Amino acid sequence: MNTLQRIGIGVAALLLSFGLLAPQSAEATHFRGMYVYVTDTGPGGEVEIRVVQFWRYSAFGTSFNAFGNLDGNEPAVGDVLDPTNQPFTFAISLGDGTSYGDDPSETWTVTGLDSSQDWIVIEATFTHTYSTEGQKTISLDDCCRIGDLTRKNNQGFNVEATIDTENLGTTTSSGPFVGVSQGTNVTYQIPSTNPDNDQLRFRLATPSEMGASSSNPPNLSINSTTGEITWDNSGEAQGSLHALQVIIEEYDQGVDPANNDPKATVPSDFMFKITGVGNDQPVCELDPSSTTVSSGTPVSIDVTGSDPTGDADDDDQDGNTVRISSTSLPGGSLNPNPQVGPSPQTATFDWTPNSTGTFNAQFSVGDGLTTTLCTATIDVVQQKTCADGVPTLGQDDIDKQNGTLKNTISDGDGVEKFTFSTLDGFEVGSISPSSGFDRSGNTWTWTGSGEPPTSVDFTLEATQSTATYFLEATDACDDPEPNTTTFDPTYELGPGVSQPTLAGNAPNPFGERTTVEFALPEQARVTVAVYDMMGRKVATLVDGVKGVGTHTLRWNGESDRGQALSSGVYLLRMRADGQSETRRMTIVR
Repeated sequence: MNTLQRIGIGVAALLLSFGLLAPQSAEATHFRGMYVYVTDTGPGGEVEIRVVQFWRYSAFGTSFNAFGNLDGNEPAVGDVLDPTNQPFTFAISLGDGTSYGDDPSETWTVTGLDSSQDWIVIEATFTHTYSTEGQKTISLDDCCRIGDLTRKNNQGFNVEATIDTENLGTTTSSGPFVGVSQGTNVTYQIPSTNPDNDQLRFRLATPSEMGASSSNPPNLSINSTTGEITWDNSGEAQGSLHALQVIIEEYDQGVDPANNDPKATVPSDFMFKITGVGNDQPVCELDPSSTTVSSGTPVSIDVTGSDPTGDADDDDQDGNTVRISSTSLPGGSLNPNPQVGPSPQTATFDWTPNSTGTFNAQFSVGDGLTTTLCTATIDVVQQKTCADGVPTLGQDDIDKQNGTLKNTISDGDGVEKFTFSTLDGFEVGSISPSSGFDRSGNTWTWTGSGEPPTSVDFTLEATQSTATYFLEATDACDDPEPNTTTFDPTYELGPGVSQPTLAGNAPNPFGERTTVEFALPEQARVTVAVYDMMGRKVATLVDGVKGVGTHTLRWNGESDRGQALSSGVYLLRMRADGQSETRRMTIVR
């Protein structure tokens, strides 16, 4: 299916500032969290798994030089870690009796770090085949993860996601630090999205789900439907840290969560920091925040971090400084990574995808006290295979009598844009289809929903006897770029006369009906009427604007009142462009 499935979003990186950890390093933990991405790549249970783990940077320090293939005593983005030569395990259980991270070939790559915020991100991408499709459990168990720093309760941890190989899992971008005020009714909304519109249910993790002795902060509850947290933290000290784990359960629409097991569960760990009044979350902005591109097309996203001046974090040694880093990327790189400087700062994520699916790129913006995460969604579609050929123009259908020209622009990839670059003696009469195209001057551009039409009909109306139009048409092909064709036809549309001409009527004499013919060298207002021999007008045949060319009309010999005129001689008179011509006609009853 080539569909990216984010199926185990475990933990939004719990990123701690260096100064906050210093007085409790003996009790602090190493592990922060884990994300899991799975892409269905083949028949059966074959998937591509990408695992993103977050760890405490200060837990490793110079011991990273023991991991092999590093640039020095400190890690850097791009370094590759040997999983068998490290003081802590990075191995994860894949839920079918196998694991990743126990073999020297099962390496991890450093994709983001910030020593001042005390976090490091490592990633691994590999292919795995499950013998059966359906629910699996991907997990990581080790010692030790933060339970509640205030109470120094950090005995062990467990991150466990129940996934389904045919389900698009929920994503969450809860910040690694969530700065909250102090009070009796503090609220926080868990940000989450679900690509396949499942019914979501939110609950607090149990101690056994979080780890051996871990627990969520007291006096805290969550709305199971909306994911809004309510917390009475009036008894907690300002500046204290409190780890929290929320379980997001997924159900099909219409399923009763009270009587059914979820088809997937997503653990999300993050940390509340009671900042009191005076510190706001830094802001992370993405441009664009979501985009759709073809496979093989470069993607560029600007990540801008800002933080209000006057925040509590402005009192630290860095002042009003923000740090932008990547926490999870589908590929490519963030440049620079990290980007550090006075607010605001911008870094750019560049990536050229080579497979289809829905991908997420996650970034962090820290202000020295708290950190905000933001996620860009990238939908990668199959690059369109263009039909052979370029836009074509059919044969002009010229109606000299009415002074019109009709034709059709065609292209198998769709007509994206067309321009009448020259209209000399022509006016655009109509375009079909007219809806979906946006007109600017004599240019029509497809802005409608769906693919542009493969053919467009147009009608031009002549305003003079010799008329010219030049046309440029562009198709919707993107392999490697659209095709444009130019057409430069010229036509003689007039009757070959230099002034308005009344040819008369035929047959003449007539009894029941006759045909009247006249010609115009250019568009003009025309009156054709019948008079009796006393000069009285008895019938009006034409009174209006007519285009260039020869015109004919049929008359049944009746007056304007619908009465048949008696036998006799009458005068047929045409007035156009300030000129007049008269012909005799005879009615024989």
